[in-house]
Amino acid sequence: MKKNIRNKMLFAFGGVCAVLLIQLMVNGFFQSQVTRSVEEARDKGYGGNELAMGIKLEVLQVQEILTDACAVRTAEVLLSANKDAGEHVARLREHAEALKTLHPDNRRDVEEIEKLFGEFFEKGKRTAELYVKGDMVLGTKAMDEFDAAAEELGKLVEQIEEEMEAEAANGIAGALATIK
Repeated sequence: MKKNIRNKMLFAFGGVCAVLLIQLMVNGFFQSQVTRSVEEARDKGYGGNELAMGIKLEVLQVQEILTDACAVRTAEVLLSANKDAGEHVARLREHAEALKTLHPDNRRDVEEIEKLFGEFFEKGKRTAELYVKGDMVLGTKAMDEFDAAAEELGKLVEQIEEEMEAEAANGIAGALATIK
């Protein structure tokens, strides 16, 4: 009889241990899913958003530098502006390459941004050169084209930024759904 009770207690204890072990494995599985979702949101979503914001900043910097050169209208300022803008162009290209690597599915959009940025930069340089030469009529017309190019470029960058934010939000939502 004592052996029978002892066996029942060992069986019950073994059952509790088995349930705890199963619970531990289930918790580990869900924790790994949450960790994966959060890391993806951090690395891809927020990382991509940071790169898109970097691109946006470089566009604004180039626009400001070239617009200032148009306002000052001296050859020295134009030369300095081209040098300074060139540094921002290089940084924009670095951000674009990193974004293409991080988000290969957005490669076409990023390449479109690079193409539009090249056109935008050339229009800005041409506008500044016209103002430095003193051709106000053509300079004003070129400035309108430069501003329109900046607006078009800004819209495309904002679109990518929104996609990256949405991806990050989806990653966080996935983590929260796993927790609940």
